[in-house]
Order: sequence, then C-alpha cells, then structure tokens
Amino acid sequence: MSVEGKQWHLNTQPIVVTDGNVRSSSGRRILLAEDNPVNQKVGRGTLEKLGFNVDIVANGADALEACASGRYDLILMDCQMPVMDGYQAAREIRLREAGKGRIPIVALTADAMQGTEQHCREAGMDDYLTKPLNRSRLKSTLAKYLALPTPEITAMSSTAPNKQNAPTEDPIDWDQFMTVTDSDPQFAQELAQVFIDSGDAALRDIRAAVANNDLGSVQRVAHSFKGSSANIRADRASGAAGRLEEAARAGAVQEIATLEQELRVEAERAIEFLRARCA
Repeated sequence: MSVEGKQWHLNTQPIVVTDGNVRSSSGRRILLAEDNPVNQKVGRGTLEKLGFNVDIVANGADALEACASGRYDLILMDCQMPVMDGYQAAREIRLREAGKGRIPIVALTADAMQGTEQHCREAGMDDYLTKPLNRSRLKSTLAKYLALPTPEITAMSSTAPNKQNAPTEDPIDWDQFMTVTDSDPQFAQELAQVFIDSGDAALRDIRAAVANNDLGSVQRVAHSFKGSSANIRADRASGAAGRLEEAARAGAVQEIATLEQELRVEAERAIEFLRARCA
C-alpha cells in the first residue's frame, strides 16, 4: 500500500551521512528505492563513505511519494520491487515532472541481460548499475549526474578484477566481504546478521512457494536472494539462486526441486560461515 501525503517520511529510514574526505557531496540527498534489507544495508554503507544524506524506501509507490517532496538530487531505483516496480515508478515520475525539471534516476538491477539498458531507458531512467554495486562505478555515475569531481580509481578497485578471478573454497569471499564493509567489524557483524535473518526467511518462502507450485513467488524470492548473496560476495549461493530463478521463469517444473535443494545447501553454508566469522 502506498503512503499518503507526508506520511511517506515515516516509512523511510533517514541516513545522515558525513565524510570529511568527500566534501563536494556534502548536502546532497539521494533516495534509495530498494526492498531487500541486505542491499539496503550495503547501499547505505557505500553511500555513507561518499558523504551523502540518504533516505530509503522499499517500493516504487513510496518512492513516488518521497520524490514529490522535491528534496532529492538523485534516485537510485531498484528495478524489481513489490507494490510498484522501479520501471513503473520511473515512468510515473517522468509523467509528473511534465518537462518541469528532471531528477536523475539510476536503475539498480541484478540482471545484466541484453536489453536491460534499453528497458531502463524506455522507462525514463538515465543510467543503470548492476549488482553487486561496484564502488568505483557508483562514484563515477554519481559524479556524472551530480556534477561532482570525477573520482580517482583507487588501488583497491584496480585490483578487484584479479581478486575476482582467484577461486576460493569458502562459501563467501571473506576478503571481498571485508572490502564491502571497509573492514569495519561492527558493520560487518550487522551486515552478516541482516543476511542471516533475511536468508532464513527467503529459504522458508522459497520452500513454501515450491510446495504450492507458485513459480512466480519462487522466481521473485530467488531473484532477491541472488542479489543479496552477490552483495556479500557469496557467489555460489548467488549462482544457485540465479539458476533457480531462471528455471522458475522458464516454467521448468521438473528442475525446481533439485535447484531449490542446491540453493538451500549453498545458502546454509554461507550463513554458517558468517555465523562462525562474525560471532
């Protein structure tokens, strides 16, 4: 249900962010429209380091209400959300603008499939970023649309491709996870707990949907879990969720039970790994 009038603000999570190293973004406010709690946490932590003020909403309808306040410089819009998805929300925002100013909308999507960019553009979005968020790409995109100085590529980001090519036997690439959290032990523990809680809920929802032969729900929850797993660098769990999502989308009923079990195994490995590391 959408939020009426000023009540939208009661359903946001205000994040007042300061960072002395990024003075040029001081005072800028970003609306992050994202329903997944892990992705919210990662997005919050990443934007925090860039010095922005941020509000979070969990669906496109709330994003519309928030945007009507006129207090945002840019919207980061997840494409797949409940109530109203990001595409619908972007179209409605453009209709309401009616040529009177244009707020930049940057799509967030876990789908890197051909045609995704065109779909985003047709909905009125200005750009898109794929999940998991790449910090350097995010910096450059924000600099582009908010007229900020273009950031330098750090040594950390320049070495990321080599790290990504190195295989790991662990269910989570711990070095990359700590990069996401900037080696902040408190943030790492908080993010791990959010993933554990939301992961347990996602696995329950998927099992119930499989039992009810509800492929739409299987696809939706698997898609969400794919993104959150990728954001904490649980690549095997993310891959398993992606395969289940694709099978549900294709209606491959005969594969669903096996893929659901594969996802459960990988997800539980990731969850137990985090519990051991962040205890």
